[in-house]
Amino acid sequence: MILTRNLTSLNIIYYLFFLLFLISFIFRNSVFVIIFSLIVILFSYIYAGLKFKKVVLIYFFPLFIFIPANYIAPLIRGVTFSFGTFYVYLSYALFFMVYILFYTKYYRLNLVNSFLAKWEKTLKVHEYKEIWLMGLFFLIGLLLYSKILFDFKSYLLQPRRIYELTRVGYGVFYFTSTAFILLAYVFCLFSKNKYLKVSIGVSTFLLFYFLGSKGLLLSILVYYYLFSILEKYQNNNFYLLTKIGVILGIYTFFLFYIYHILPSEPKKEKIISKNINFISNYSDYSRNAIFLIDNYDKSFKKFFYGKLLIEDTIYSRIPRFLYKNKPLDFGMFKISATIFPEWHSKHTGDPSFGIVGRPFADFGYFAIIYLVIIAAIKGALLGSLHFIYDSTQNKFMKIIYFIWMLYLLGIPIFTIGGVDPFIENLFLLPLIVISISFLLDRLNTMKNSYAIH
Repeated sequence: MILTRNLTSLNIIYYLFFLLFLISFIFRNSVFVIIFSLIVILFSYIYAGLKFKKVVLIYFFPLFIFIPANYIAPLIRGVTFSFGTFYVYLSYALFFMVYILFYTKYYRLNLVNSFLAKWEKTLKVHEYKEIWLMGLFFLIGLLLYSKILFDFKSYLLQPRRIYELTRVGYGVFYFTSTAFILLAYVFCLFSKNKYLKVSIGVSTFLLFYFLGSKGLLLSILVYYYLFSILEKYQNNNFYLLTKIGVILGIYTFFLFYIYHILPSEPKKEKIISKNINFISNYSDYSRNAIFLIDNYDKSFKKFFYGKLLIEDTIYSRIPRFLYKNKPLDFGMFKISATIFPEWHSKHTGDPSFGIVGRPFADFGYFAIIYLVIIAAIKGALLGSLHFIYDSTQNKFMKIIYFIWMLYLLGIPIFTIGGVDPFIENLFLLPLIVISISFLLDRLNTMKNSYAIH
């Protein structure tokens, strides 16, 4: 009864804050817009946490990554009010509100349980297979990775430069190598062998360091904490979240320092202030999306009606060495080439327009409907998968579920620049893992049969 009253009260407060967010548009104040958008997301998070306690632990990671870049940084730097500002932050509020609420609603409805139950009876992982899979995935990743290291060996002391120079022509090596290495790392998380965990973990960190990617290095720690929470904690633990938040914050600060501040050799007394300023300048997803929306009519005659989504989905997955005439400007690259031509022409990584940019360029002001539908689908799938993960004792299927959950939480193993990697993470990676697992089982059966004869 008390819980029901609390939820009713939260409903009233929640709708009140959402109303205030809309009213902020009337006052044309960007700070109000950003703050009320953030409050809507946080109240959705708290509201869902009262109904389903574990959501507070699991969904902490997407919010930890998203909020500093898209809320705290703009508040530090300042954002001029415009329609684009309102539209972007309204989209954020609705996206996360729907995502979180569908996540909690479908936690016990088991959308995919009957389908996956059939697989659980046949798919199992034994200790020998676990080690073989881990070693094989790591070796494949290392072989693909060696191409990048060999071609850019002169930049090993400047890893951020390697990152910039591999933006064009190295996608097949960059994305597949990191995917297989992270796949090996996920298997090592589920392993009981502490020596394997340490060796694979340290090796993954060192390899990713030389790729110059902060996101990859951050994912190592995020995966570890997410796995620990899924396996060890069933209820809210705010002390744990505070501890994880502080550690991830310091770790992120450190990554910005070693990649961006240290190479310029700043004076020691200015390290903290320079790092904070750099981080706030670096978080430009929302700013780019706002600029795109406010200047769209000046740059483009009409919306693309899904063409950008189709081009990104197809062209991004075709290696350039297989399609030598693959255009440089396709999908969102067309947008960045027009909006930020100087940045685009450097080919060191195009600007990102966040979750709002491409839907707006494709569908205009109806993009917000597209985002809400995507949020509902992902939230419902995540809730259902999370319940199955908690229910199953099949270690092999837990690894598959973990891979899927990472994608749905926005921290996927397989990434592709500028495109949603749903095919790779929901189908390709699990198919690779299952196929190799079956092959190892077959080889082991043949080995045993020969031993008997």
